[in-house]
Amino acid sequence: MTLDNLLETIIKSDSTNWNEIGCWGYGSGPSYKSQFTFYEAFDGDSNILKEDSHSTVSVFKDDLSITMAYGLMSNDDFKEKWANKFPDPKAYSQMVDIFYNNSLVFRETYLVVDGGRCKLPIPSYDENGELYVAQGYYDFIKFLEMLSSGTSKNFDYYFGQTGIKIIDREWK
Repeated sequence: MTLDNLLETIIKSDSTNWNEIGCWGYGSGPSYKSQFTFYEAFDGDSNILKEDSHSTVSVFKDDLSITMAYGLMSNDDFKEKWANKFPDPKAYSQMVDIFYNNSLVFRETYLVVDGGRCKLPIPSYDENGELYVAQGYYDFIKFLEMLSSGTSKNFDYYFGQTGIKIIDREWK
């Protein structure tokens, strides 16, 4: 399987083809997809090993060698006018990791807007200062939002408010 085939398989799949495993909150366990950071001094204590992990792991039911983990914080205070204009101006970025046979093969960052209500792609700026995203990135993050929330209604609404253009450009 190539990376292009893998991404296409994920984007074209249905959310019902995935087994989601929550890895935060009461009664849940670890994702086993962790990031460790050592601090000589942290919060008044010395020699602290801090662990952060993805909040959700999803397994593709049709091919158990395909898994995704998402929710690991990338930037907890994202500042862009288009991203902070919603009723709750809090926006932050997170990472989604794609694994094939438990090997990390792809990583993407996405934005969470309106205080956690919706995942959106993070756009680039063109030479005229307009926001754009590649079609594949748009499709992937829309799928991820549908997978995590059960619907794409939020995505369509929030994305429509951003003014981001979707363009036919290579993504990855």
